[in-house]
Amino acid sequence: MHRLFITALACVINLSLCGQNCVSVPQIGTATGNTDGLCSPAQVSFQIFNFSENDPSTIYVVDFGDGYIESFNHPPPPSVEHSYITTCGYTSPNGSVNSIAFTVTASNGCGTSQGMIDPIRIHLAPNPIISGP
Repeated sequence: MHRLFITALACVINLSLCGQNCVSVPQIGTATGNTDGLCSPAQVSFQIFNFSENDPSTIYVVDFGDGYIESFNHPPPPSVEHSYITTCGYTSPNGSVNSIAFTVTASNGCGTSQGMIDPIRIHLAPNPIISGP
């Protein structure tokens, strides 16, 4: 660990650096179309943006919310796709019932930032039983 001491006007600021030469906390953003009430199976594309100025040491973790996770070194792809079957029985981080959330996290030695899409709600197709004479 490196320590940087700055003295100005009798004030001492002690900054701890984690051995990284990064410039700032990474930035990240994400967007997609409508994700609430899609019919199964649903192929959803998520845009990833606002990362171009991030430090080359930045790692990106994409969590699709259903147990599938991908990691990327800098720079991440501009978009990722995922196929969803159902979100029944899940509750998203924002408390939406029968839904999940998509998150992309950018991390380096200076910190972590996260973008989120919540809710993602995928419905199973109905399976009607028709009977009659």
